[in-house]
Amino acid sequence: MVRQKPDQSAEWTKDFLITDDDVAFLYEWLHQQGKPCATKDLALALVGQRLAMQTKAVQARLARGEAYQPKKSYSVGQTLVFPALDFAVGKVVGIRDGVNPAYPPFKVMQVEIEGEGKVREFPSELDFPHKLNTDIAQLLQGSSPKQIYQEHKAALESAITDKLAQSAALGFVQLDGHWFLRELMPDIHIGYLNLAEAMIELNNRPVSSDEILKELGLPAEIPADIRRFALDVALRADERFMNLGTAKEPAWYLRRLLPPEVLSTPVWLAYTPIAFNRKNISAVLHQVEGEIDDEASDLSAGPAEKRKPGDKVSFVLIAPHRKAGTLPLTPRTRGFFPDGPGAIVPVRLVNGQNGEAMNGWVVPAGGYVFGLRDWYLQNEIPAGALISLQKTGSPSEIIVDFEPRRMRREWVRVARADAGKLTFQMTKYPISCEYDEAMLVAEEESPALNELWIAEQERGRPVLDILLELFPELAKLGPRVHAKTVYAAFNLIRRCPPGPIFYELSVNPCFVDEGNGYWAFDPTKIRMR
Repeated sequence: MVRQKPDQSAEWTKDFLITDDDVAFLYEWLHQQGKPCATKDLALALVGQRLAMQTKAVQARLARGEAYQPKKSYSVGQTLVFPALDFAVGKVVGIRDGVNPAYPPFKVMQVEIEGEGKVREFPSELDFPHKLNTDIAQLLQGSSPKQIYQEHKAALESAITDKLAQSAALGFVQLDGHWFLRELMPDIHIGYLNLAEAMIELNNRPVSSDEILKELGLPAEIPADIRRFALDVALRADERFMNLGTAKEPAWYLRRLLPPEVLSTPVWLAYTPIAFNRKNISAVLHQVEGEIDDEASDLSAGPAEKRKPGDKVSFVLIAPHRKAGTLPLTPRTRGFFPDGPGAIVPVRLVNGQNGEAMNGWVVPAGGYVFGLRDWYLQNEIPAGALISLQKTGSPSEIIVDFEPRRMRREWVRVARADAGKLTFQMTKYPISCEYDEAMLVAEEESPALNELWIAEQERGRPVLDILLELFPELAKLGPRVHAKTVYAAFNLIRRCPPGPIFYELSVNPCFVDEGNGYWAFDPTKIRMR
């Protein structure tokens, strides 16, 4: 079999187009396969079909005349086929002697190419090394469908996906990169979907497609992969359901049973990135920042540290996570949780104090794990407490704990709202767990602090403006304030990672570096930008 070499045209480039004939071919091809097929398989089939059509066209042209080779001799009136011209057909209308001292004697023939309306000249009887003088079978041998697919995968799959999506009315159905025909799928009607909803609610957990199919009782003569494909398509299209598993192993849950905090980022964690020059942050503050686990930090974009069963790590809880009932996903903590490909991954958070399990939800895109609000409240865990994570033998079970100690009242910073701004005072406060002294900032039980948070979001002040108001209040408790304390206090009224805060401390002369992470405030050196 001979075929046109694919690289002789732009057919497989990014401008590759799917025709209506191609759509008809893919429709029949899916019928023949009788099962859902990946876009890759459709692309390979279509390329094979195109190559077969090219081969047929080339063979038809070669049947009309001899394939042109410069080394051969031809006569007037002879019909030739020119491989280098996309197998154009031409007739020899004249022959003359060629003149070129660089070559031995040869002929030049005039040829009328069909469809061009003009005469071209080609050498003949010129036997010298040239690709057109090689064996015609080798000259015509082209790439295989697999080779073409590997080279033009993106263009092929994109063109097929776009065209078949536009052809949905013809019955093409797509799910996670796989295609099938609606007429070959069983009808998953509303009754089946209602049954799936009831089943999930009864189990109160994500349920697999196979578990649901067992209850639906679809005809056994329908292949299992088609039944599952039809069910997954129907569940995906129904807004009641959400896949918390993978494309290969779906785990269906009810959207209405999900906490609102996993469907959208809690207000306490919402952060709009602030531009700053990290090079201007002092070396000491770089080190301090590395000790803080904050999912909003640009440093948290790094790879997760690998964890094995038994591994344990501690982090300091900040006010936004305490209020939201969450914990941060950072390079140090991310490895304790499963890498689910979905937007939400269900886990079991095991209370390290009594072994009780709590429903947890990993939200990779938001950088947090939700499900600890009641646990924080019941154990009276303040912002600044040390929280530990321990990996178990089960990827979906993580032990969450704190280090308890005998309850006693200690002098701590307590934040309160006063006249529309955040103030602090040292107050005896009950503490029953280990904590980071620099980041321990208790909150007065008052709705005024929440109102202050809301007001600050509406004002949207620059970080420096907030620091110029906040730092003097902290300095009233002691002239030297640790950078961690500034960060923790700042996050009582505005969500912000350490970077932008530490940048302002580093570049503004009114903030004086006292060493070891401590800073003082000199109001005479305020320089507003």
